[in-house]
Amino acid sequence: MLFILSSLALTLAAAPAAAQDDDENIEEITVTGTQIKGAKISDALAVSIVEAAEIEAMGISSGDELLDSMPEVGQNFFNEAEGHSGGVNSVRGDVGAFNLRNMGTGNTLVLLNGRRMVNSAGYQTEEVGGAFVPVNSANSNAMPVYGIARVEVLRDGASAIYGADAVAGVVNTVLKKDLEGLTIRARVDDYESYSRNDERLNLEWGRNFNDERTNIGVFADYYHRDRISAKDDPKWADENYSRFVDPEWESEFGMNYSSNSAFPQLEFELINSREAGRFLDIYGANVDTLNSSGRSGLGVRDLTDSAYEFVTYPTGDARCEWTINANVCGAPDTSGNYLWNKNTFRDVNSDLDRYNLFLYINHEMENGVESFTELSWYEAKSNFNADAAYLSIGASDLAIGPDYYWNPFGAIGSPNRLPDTLGDGTSIPAEGATLEIDNFRATEAPRVSITENSIYRILQGFRGSAGDWDWETALVVSEARRNNVTSNRMSNTILQQMLLSSSPDTYNIFAGAQGDLEGLRPALIDVYRKDSSDLKMIDLKLTNAELFQMSAGPVGFLAGMEFRAESFDDNRDPRLDGTLAYTSYEGATFPIVSDVANSSPTADNSGSRNVSSLFTEFAIPVLETLDVQLALRYEDFSDVGNTTVGKFAFGWRPLQPLLVRGSWSEAFRAPNLITINEALVVRQNGRIDSVCDYVEFETGANLDTDCTPSVQRRASGSSALKPEESTNTSIGVVW
Repeated sequence: MLFILSSLALTLAAAPAAAQDDDENIEEITVTGTQIKGAKISDALAVSIVEAAEIEAMGISSGDELLDSMPEVGQNFFNEAEGHSGGVNSVRGDVGAFNLRNMGTGNTLVLLNGRRMVNSAGYQTEEVGGAFVPVNSANSNAMPVYGIARVEVLRDGASAIYGADAVAGVVNTVLKKDLEGLTIRARVDDYESYSRNDERLNLEWGRNFNDERTNIGVFADYYHRDRISAKDDPKWADENYSRFVDPEWESEFGMNYSSNSAFPQLEFELINSREAGRFLDIYGANVDTLNSSGRSGLGVRDLTDSAYEFVTYPTGDARCEWTINANVCGAPDTSGNYLWNKNTFRDVNSDLDRYNLFLYINHEMENGVESFTELSWYEAKSNFNADAAYLSIGASDLAIGPDYYWNPFGAIGSPNRLPDTLGDGTSIPAEGATLEIDNFRATEAPRVSITENSIYRILQGFRGSAGDWDWETALVVSEARRNNVTSNRMSNTILQQMLLSSSPDTYNIFAGAQGDLEGLRPALIDVYRKDSSDLKMIDLKLTNAELFQMSAGPVGFLAGMEFRAESFDDNRDPRLDGTLAYTSYEGATFPIVSDVANSSPTADNSGSRNVSSLFTEFAIPVLETLDVQLALRYEDFSDVGNTTVGKFAFGWRPLQPLLVRGSWSEAFRAPNLITINEALVVRQNGRIDSVCDYVEFETGANLDTDCTPSVQRRASGSSALKPEESTNTSIGVVW
């Protein structure tokens, strides 16, 4: 339960301005969905609006929370929680994304005061349309929440109005203006169930100068959030959720999400099956005594399963079948893993500090031209505790050498070699055995991820009138940066060297539950990812609200042009980008494997493009009760060619309370810069084999196989990609 300990609002504002004269013109505004001020068609557009009062009443503290409260927004995987579950290749830190109508990240155009926002620094891979593709989005948390006047959501394709990316629709955040006075808010939230406090301090200030021809306003926002650890709540503390399931269904649904073994899961690396049979069973079985199932025909316990794999447990575990040392025992791999509860150390929310600053200057010149300036700065730093790193099966498998000091199957003379003969004379080879690590989690070294995000935005614009024509132009320069550093990752190269070492000081992978942190330290590394995203844009718009008259009223018209330059840079740690390459004992190296344990390799990546646009729009009053919108837009991309799209929309009001509205539009989304410029990437994707699970459940048999196989996927960008195209058709009734 949430308690608000204190809430303070101090307002030092000028007295309300006197009411305007009745004959003074009321300012016309532009509503998202049309760029013609005062167009009657705006009443018929599918636009949802969230006002500032609603945002404040809901106690929303971030743009991501605001999107979560809007029914038009779909599931968001582009946030802090999902970013950490996805590993170093996901976007981390204080980030939120836009996913209108659940059409996928990157299909929503995001505007601030009617102009594009820069994409967040960094990208991640999501499943879109049945395939895994890199996606990106503007960062919703970069918006000053308490500076918002309203958020407009257009639930319709709008590429003909605004350009690429408006496939699912448009989100336009309109900030307050014409501020006078000072408002300060302070709020502290305390949580009954968690050791967490949230603190927020907001400032709004505005003042008129130069005989009220100049208005300057500032929004400043500081937000601090304490971390929430999974162990703070019983629902999260134990990742084995099978306790919430009726025993009848527990085995069928496999509700234990504790994942990887905390103790080593190993496999003998052998020359041939007959060689394997010499010590398949350390109690004395050999290849000639095995039955058809591959199990021992002597009725004694086997060391491994038929694939020569075994698992380890803490001494005293009921599944122990043979002893390795005082702390660890072993059993065939069919006995099940010693599952680790990843929520032992992991956070649900990070410790976070966020700063938002927005300054505007609106000035009316002597000649009637208005200058408008916007300056904004966003900065955030988060600290997130994650579960311990692990080694998993794949091309980067590590091997325990026969000379490894702690190898229980080491060469003769090794101090930790198991008894040479344990039965009828079958022995461990004199030269020792090589063991391949299938699964292992170094629980003594949980990871810590620190992410710093920043975005600046500079906008300078001018607007004015010439006869019956209004004009507006603006220049936008914006850049997003992100720096993520994760500590307590493991170097495959260093760890492999340690697992081949005969020194007693080397890391002891068989140390048991207490681990061997001091031995592991030489292999622990910091891994970074540095990203940036840039946007430079200039536009010019000419509008005439009364281009010519029709019987039902004037026809509105707009024509415009836009040029924008976009770029990104993704700089990976040398151990990820191949600068410090790892070569596994089987010969796999970059770009198949990286030197960071359980992280896929990714080369450094960058790209840029220029986009030129021409667009036009008509607002036509066909009848007094029927308004029509026509729009056309041409865009030329320097890397993927050009495209032209159109839109038709109507609003018909046969009765005053009844509105029939509909639209047909073409939309397009250019391939993002990552999908065009990305070099070869290799990813390991796990899945659940439902057929395998079903057979095991129905037969009660252990198939001695992995029902959660891992598949390696390889992909690369392509300059041959073309813009995606779509058609949106809608019709509805409003009463």
